[in-house]
Amino acid sequence: MPRAKLTPTIIINPRVEDLPSDCTHWVIDTETNGLDVAGFNSPHYASYLGASPSNDTNTVYIWVGPSNFPIAFLNTKVLVGHNIRFDLHAAGLSPLEVFDTMLAVYHNHTTALKSLDFMATTMGIHKIPTPDLMKEGKIHMIPETQVATYLADDVMVTNLLFNKLHRNKQLGWKLHHDLALAVQKMEARGVLFIPEEFDSLVPLVEKEAAKAIQRLKDFGFNGNVNSPIQVGEWLTKDRGLDLPPTPKSLLKGEPKPSTTKLVLEKLVWKGHVEVDALLQARRMIKLQQAFLNTMKEKVRHSDGKIYANVNISRTKTGRFSYSNPNLQQVPKHSELGKRLRHCFTGDRGYVSVADYSQVEMRVAAALSGEPVLLDAFAEGKDIHLQVAAEVLGKSPDQVTDEERFGAKAINFGILNGMGARRLSHELRSDQATAQRWLDNYQDGLPTLTTWMNEIWANAEVDRIVRTLSGRTRVYLRDEGIRSAISVVVQGTAADIMAAALVACENDNLKPLLVVHDEVVASTTDCGRLIEVMEHAANTLFPAELGAVHFAADGYFAKTWGGNDDE
Repeated sequence: MPRAKLTPTIIINPRVEDLPSDCTHWVIDTETNGLDVAGFNSPHYASYLGASPSNDTNTVYIWVGPSNFPIAFLNTKVLVGHNIRFDLHAAGLSPLEVFDTMLAVYHNHTTALKSLDFMATTMGIHKIPTPDLMKEGKIHMIPETQVATYLADDVMVTNLLFNKLHRNKQLGWKLHHDLALAVQKMEARGVLFIPEEFDSLVPLVEKEAAKAIQRLKDFGFNGNVNSPIQVGEWLTKDRGLDLPPTPKSLLKGEPKPSTTKLVLEKLVWKGHVEVDALLQARRMIKLQQAFLNTMKEKVRHSDGKIYANVNISRTKTGRFSYSNPNLQQVPKHSELGKRLRHCFTGDRGYVSVADYSQVEMRVAAALSGEPVLLDAFAEGKDIHLQVAAEVLGKSPDQVTDEERFGAKAINFGILNGMGARRLSHELRSDQATAQRWLDNYQDGLPTLTTWMNEIWANAEVDRIVRTLSGRTRVYLRDEGIRSAISVVVQGTAADIMAAALVACENDNLKPLLVVHDEVVASTTDCGRLIEVMEHAANTLFPAELGAVHFAADGYFAKTWGGNDDE
């Protein structure tokens, strides 16, 4: 069927007093002179702002030039947009409440396409293609009437999508729309970069990288460490190692050696020092490429800050991710990673950092009702030690460090759908030993096992898994459902982090970064940060998670890297 074409009534640069004031929700969109609009010191900004009351899907008001934008008027409304954070950054808007249609689509189906173009197609609407010059940031070269027509089309599509979605309001939407606003404020705040600390780190990393590369050369490898073909040929032909074929090459009947991290680490365990040299070289080159070679390019000269993009609708579980730069990839436990974290601080030269303690294990304990886990958390016991004791039929004081490590590996791994093959990698054992661990684990924690089996069984039939907030992961018929547990557990933990960030922002703690289960904030009151995070977690889903207490811990320091004497 042919798609409908929208024909809006467009009003250019109307007076505020002529705007309808009876509607609480206004749909907005912007057209900008570039895409880098995060942070208010950006050279990129909105050149056009379009808006329409949600109860009028035919009229679009358009203002040309930032000086004409009705900022005060719109800040009194609930603003609706598709990826609303971009438009708030671009136009300098700061409303008290937002509704993001892109997040609403993501909430209903985490793996669905979320572009406005795609949503227009699903609604049977013909959407005007983006002009090429606009894609290139050359909006000043496009006639005003053409930009206005394109912008009005986007506003109308978003308005129609909003009205469709809003009729079917879902559980948890408010949390995630509040999250969009909190993340936008955090992005606009930025994080202060310390160039002196960075400059002192560079030669150290370069020295370690050179040592790692030279060590690898001493073993006879001079190629690209990230090339599967070159690495595979070197290890099999030059070093005489036996590597398993990649599944895809096997299907094609042309077996090629696998050089995945999992395969290579198993070779390291078997004593192949040349493979250890290869992996170390990979780590150092990645550190150089991901951070050292590009970090200074991300610093805004006007204020010395980095404004990273926070992605809240890209992962299948709902966890945050970062880009430009990816600050989540900063190593946490290595010495170099800690030194890199020392390069970031708050506006006043200090930060407070707090993170949840074993948040995913606590979620699993609460949702499954597993007595072993609940008792351990209630009594403040070492969770991995207690699980090892239960699984192995020993008293806690009889559990060895190796056995505790095995319990820790399976505690975290099983919540991510880990099977015997992957567990053998974590335990550095053969697959048969790993399978025995799994069998004993299931016998020792029967309530948890039953709960997980029920999730898998329901996912197999319904092809749908949800977090406690209602965020939905839909599985295709030919997809495996092993990840269903991680969607529920990791996804609900992501809900908790969302609530924590919103609470921290509302409490004026000025969050700067959210990295995994950690919040970095520009405040001296670390105790308050911990208190707010714990309260957010323990009050979010009291009926479902009330069986456990979600604890947080933290520190106050000059930088994200903490105190050197910790």
